Amino acid sequence: MVKILVVVSSKEPKEGVDKGIGGWFLPELSHPWKEFTEAGAEFTLASTKGGKTWVDPSSLTADGEEGKAFLANADNQKIWENTAALADCKTEDFDGIFFVGGFATMWDYTTEDCVPTAIENFVKAGKPVAAVCHGPICFLKAKGPDGEALIKGKSVTGFSNAEEKVVGLLDVLPVHDTGKTCEDCLAAIGGKYSCVDAWGENAIQDGLIISGQNPASASKTAKLLLGAIKK
Repeated sequence: MVKILVVVSSKEPKEGVDKGIGGWFLPELSHPWKEFTEAGAEFTLASTKGGKTWVDPSSLTADGEEGKAFLANADNQKIWENTAALADCKTEDFDGIFFVGGFATMWDYTTEDCVPTAIENFVKAGKPVAAVCHGPICFLKAKGPDGEALIKGKSVTGFSNAEEKVVGLLDVLPVHDTGKTCEDCLAAIGGKYSCVDAWGENAIQDGLIISGQNPASASKTAKLLLGAIKK
């Protein structure tokens, strides 16, 4: 059976803090969950710190039947309220890794060492790494065998600047040495960033690196990961 490690943010949404940003974006977890379960794959949910995680409150109205089914599943609730700590997950136990997005990832995917460590370990083992929407910010500090940015020269996508402007949360996002947005950061470290019009489906694979642009791209990103595992 195919085993996939799915990673979400540990940042808790709190009223009055970062405009309430926190948690994972519902369709970016529910849609891959549907793809993985229908393919007969087993998945383990992990987070940057382990333990309880939260659905991003702003995403509750951003999903359809997949989201309702995911949230209504009592077993899933147990999983997201008791996630494994990413640092404790062993690469050899999984066939691939999928980083769920959400604005919260701009905080902890960029600061927790377990994120680049996990990515580097999977790539070293020849196993695919996928991320969607803001999730591709996970590649920010990941290095290749040559010590350069892992995605340098690789085709990638992620939440676009155009989409950021529509959402209107640019003033809240943390500033990194390489920029403030997912698009700017990926391009700054040498990624060959590209995107389609705002909210269009767009997922890209370049070797072991798979990335999706936005929530609408979550299913396609998951399918690419499954395809990469089967090769």
